[in-house]
Amino acid sequence: MKMVNDVHDKVKAILAESQLSAILVFGADNVQYLAGAPLPFLPLFPDRPVAVLWGKGEEPVAVCPDLWETAVISLSRVKRTWGYDEKPGDPTTAARAVTKLVEALIPKGGFIGVDFDRISVRFCEALKTALKEYTLVSCDAGLRELRAVKTMEELELLEEVAYRVDQAIFGVAHHVLVTSSRS
Repeated sequence: MKMVNDVHDKVKAILAESQLSAILVFGADNVQYLAGAPLPFLPLFPDRPVAVLWGKGEEPVAVCPDLWETAVISLSRVKRTWGYDEKPGDPTTAARAVTKLVEALIPKGGFIGVDFDRISVRFCEALKTALKEYTLVSCDAGLRELRAVKTMEELELLEEVAYRVDQAIFGVAHHVLVTSSRS
């Protein structure tokens, strides 16, 4: 795969080259990666799943509790949401919302890559039952590979973080040396 400048282009290229009709992710790490922004509250509420559905030739859509829609839109590159009325502890509510979105955007019989390693067995079963007219395939390995190959933007951010960490270490080392030389 050629070097691309941002994650958005990278995901679109992967979808265009694959037989998948869409990618559907639920894991907080994968949602944050595809959404393009930190959403620090996601891991704190595992009973209120947030998903990103990215169809081939489409822009990503986030599925989230109604109350979170504004936060998701303002903190991420995702500009469309599909809200659901949350019922903590009941994964079927989120599964129904995901199902309605998939049916609205993806032709029946389509192949959808799902990060199965990031969802509970109960939610997975609800999803498979609701989306029985689609072929759900694991995209966990593909997502790991997608995230491992860095864009230029990601490489620049990593260099910036490394520089700042180096400066912090040098500052602490200097402080320790100056302080210990006085004793």
